Amino acid sequence: YKWVSGWGLEFSGGRAQALTGTSRKLYDFIRSTGEYSIEAWVVPANVTQEGPARIISYSAGTEARNFTLGQTLYNYDFLNRSSTTDANGMPALSTPDDAEVLQATQQHVVLTFDPVEGRKIYVNGELASGPDPEAGSGIGDWSDNFAFVLGDEAGSAGDVGWAGKLRLVAVHSRALSPDQVRQNFEAGVGEKFFLLFNVSELIDMPESYVMFEVSQFDDYAYLFNRPTFISLDPEATPSASIPIRAIRIGINGKLAPVGQAYRLLDTQIDSGNYTPGGVVLSTLGTVIASEKGPEADEFFLVFEQLGSHVNVIAEPDPVPPGPPVDLDPAPEIGLRTFEEIHASMAAATGVARTQPDVAATWETVKQQLPTVEDIEGFVSSQQTGISQLAIEYCNALVEDTTLRAGFFPGFDFGLPAEQAFDTQAERDLVLQPLMDAVVGTGLLTQPDRDAVATELGSLIDRLTTCPGGCDSERTGTVVKATCAAALGSAMLTLQ
Repeated sequence: YKWVSGWGLEFSGGRAQALTGTSRKLYDFIRSTGEYSIEAWVVPANVTQEGPARIISYSAGTEARNFTLGQTLYNYDFLNRSSTTDANGMPALSTPDDAEVLQATQQHVVLTFDPVEGRKIYVNGELASGPDPEAGSGIGDWSDNFAFVLGDEAGSAGDVGWAGKLRLVAVHSRALSPDQVRQNFEAGVGEKFFLLFNVSELIDMPESYVMFEVSQFDDYAYLFNRPTFISLDPEATPSASIPIRAIRIGINGKLAPVGQAYRLLDTQIDSGNYTPGGVVLSTLGTVIASEKGPEADEFFLVFEQLGSHVNVIAEPDPVPPGPPVDLDPAPEIGLRTFEEIHASMAAATGVARTQPDVAATWETVKQQLPTVEDIEGFVSSQQTGISQLAIEYCNALVEDTTLRAGFFPGFDFGLPAEQAFDTQAERDLVLQPLMDAVVGTGLLTQPDRDAVATELGSLIDRLTTCPGGCDSERTGTVVKATCAAALGSAMLTLQ
């Protein structure tokens, strides 16, 4: 056996059996009233089981029982030990052979017994058995040392085991009335949803739908039940007859290959049979196999005829979105990703991304640059790659005399380093163009230019301190280093 999604137990060679001591409560309650009911939502696995196969039993073995609900092919069997039957509850009361009441689908089955009318079998809210030939008997011969069993018989070798699912089992110490049986049938079992397919655009009736009661049948399927034509406008009525013929259920863009229980439907809706509660098109239920699961499966209907239209397809209204998920706070500051860093450095320096040395460095370091904007994913190896790319861009800028003349106008690259950066005015010829390119102007949030100038000035001081004096080549190296420090910093990396 196993537990089934959507509530229930599935039996395929196993059984659920109570102890005789705890089963005695059934004996005590039922003997105190002299009547009882067995109520169950059952799903027979097939219509070939014989024996009868034991669905629910209160017994000592295959030859002695107080009561049993069983299956023989298309029939439900009711065995009850009484003053007019033998110890095995025989002869049994069964549903008629030619009615083929039992089907391999979900059904509501209720057995009732009282001393006056005897046994009755109800299926899906309707009386399905004839008069009990053993009516007028009592249950004074019941035994208090039997066991309550689901799916098989106490002490059985498995030859009378039942295959199928039980989604609810209840034993009442009263014989339920027909109205109570019908009420419980209409209440259904499991968690149910109303799936509405809008057809109002195809017929002359506002807010009209074909509605199904849908529940998760088990791990692999859904139960579609009681298709109903209804308008959500309580004042609406059909202005003319609306034929509805041959409904088929589709799932995920195609018709379900099995379970088309409504393909023979042929009815019509008119002012004579329509009520504000709608019109039930069929009392049948059908099982449709799941494909992607209840979170992802999508359904549609196909009608051979709906009103004046033929071969109509209707899809359910989309489910309104739920409230937005309240996620953890996220930082407003993010990273430029690898391609944004590459493009930003090219735009800031004026060096083309196709410049050979730049392109070669890019191919080397691009895989270690940031790939997402989440700043919490930033690691030191990414900063190393950014610095290498910045150094190559700045090297290409300074080595190209035309580019550097346009970027640093007025700065003399021929002077020794200690002279080229001797005054603040000379330093500003390098610092101000870099800050204009990298810091930005007029932004809501941006680095403080004075703080950046002070930091880069300190770098220049360290790089121009040369024991014995700095040569003129040092000047270009200092400009490259200052450029790389600005270009490879958070000023360009963050956004």
